[in-house]
Amino acid sequence: MFFVSSSHGEICALEPLRPASTKVFLRGINTSSSKTDANVLASRLLYQSALVAMASFTKVIVVVLRPNLRVVFWQHLKGHPSCLPLLAWNWFSPEHSDGKNAFLVFGRSSTVYIAQLSVCFPPDSRKMSTDSSAEGQNSTGSHKASVSQNHPIQLDVLRTINFDYRMCLGNDHLAIVDSDEVLRLFEISTETEVEMQNLSSVQICYNSSSFKAVAIGGSVSQALASASERACTNSIAITSGQMVILGRTGLFLYSLKDWKDRVRSLIGSGRTVEAFKTCLQVVEAAPIAGRSSLCTCILEFLQEVFSGKDFTSTARFSAITIGLTVKLCVCIDQIDFLQTVLFPRLQTDATARDSLLSNLCSLLIQLPPLYNDPDPLAHTGSTSLRKLSPDLVMEMLKWCLSSQSPLSLSVSSLPSSSSGLVDAVNLPRGRHLAESCLQRLAPTSLDIDLVCCHY
Repeated sequence: MFFVSSSHGEICALEPLRPASTKVFLRGINTSSSKTDANVLASRLLYQSALVAMASFTKVIVVVLRPNLRVVFWQHLKGHPSCLPLLAWNWFSPEHSDGKNAFLVFGRSSTVYIAQLSVCFPPDSRKMSTDSSAEGQNSTGSHKASVSQNHPIQLDVLRTINFDYRMCLGNDHLAIVDSDEVLRLFEISTETEVEMQNLSSVQICYNSSSFKAVAIGGSVSQALASASERACTNSIAITSGQMVILGRTGLFLYSLKDWKDRVRSLIGSGRTVEAFKTCLQVVEAAPIAGRSSLCTCILEFLQEVFSGKDFTSTARFSAITIGLTVKLCVCIDQIDFLQTVLFPRLQTDATARDSLLSNLCSLLIQLPPLYNDPDPLAHTGSTSLRKLSPDLVMEMLKWCLSSQSPLSLSVSSLPSSSSGLVDAVNLPRGRHLAESCLQRLAPTSLDIDLVCCHY
């Protein structure tokens, strides 16, 4: 750990551009079949140029060390005084590159920048030597240096992202350790926190003494000394989806749970809505051909929640929980569970029963009418949804006819009745909804005598 003090401020973060495996990288660029390939030339040039990214409290600077020192990029940084800047490179090997060789991610406080590093060769420069001499040239007025035959390296900021602790970045999940020593796991697709764990028992070893330069008498600025109170450099590391934390009593390893363990944990802690949302996201993201095992797991979770021995009251199940349950039953083709387990359990609670019927109607009317659907099997879960039991259909129709303003539904959005016997505009709302549902049900779902009696 060292610091560079200059007129630009104290450099408190430094990261060189280097391949993950130098031997593999050099083997790749030296054994390439095309020695004049642009990607190979670019990778060789970047390797020989020795790029280094440095950050102070106020700016990030990228310099080329060879053959001459030259600044190729700089960017202002702003943030809370207690936040140190962060830097990270990601370098692609030539065979996996399309000319965009590397990315630099940098930021401070709640702002993150993503910059793309590329090598722009002029059309006639593929024969030039990558050891060509270059004149030192700093950028003036702009954030990047001009590009020429001798200076082909450039960085462009692709994206600037501002976020707070509720938002997240990445491809799948993001783990954040906040200033209260709480590990928070965020899911990218929903930008929601899915789990948290207090790390106070770990007693994280902060690297404050290095940033305060205790070994050399503390000759650093007051700003750097203040920001170093929670410095985690060399205390927290990420590798292969696992987080390693250095505590006062040892090393602690945290790994990401799979979705089944996460759902089980959420159900155990009473967070049923989050558990069912996770199940729904998993099943909707999975290919239809591979849903069999997922459906079996999700059915077990539903049975655990609604068929458990501790099931004594429906008061703890909100309308959102019941709506998610109905949609899950449709997605995993488990209408039988809805009819034989869920509905009987909820019948004693009028609010819960109405919520179930409301969501069932809402899903049903999203399907095209049976007579107007060229391929009824094309809709996931539509076959079982169209073939509800006559008893459940009767309860649903009674609910439609007894309610002039159906819960959770906008009657204006319902499909118009196809019946030419009565003007659809003058139909009571309940009857309009009932007819829309009837048009989407298979004949086997109807007890004709009972339906005629109620109509």
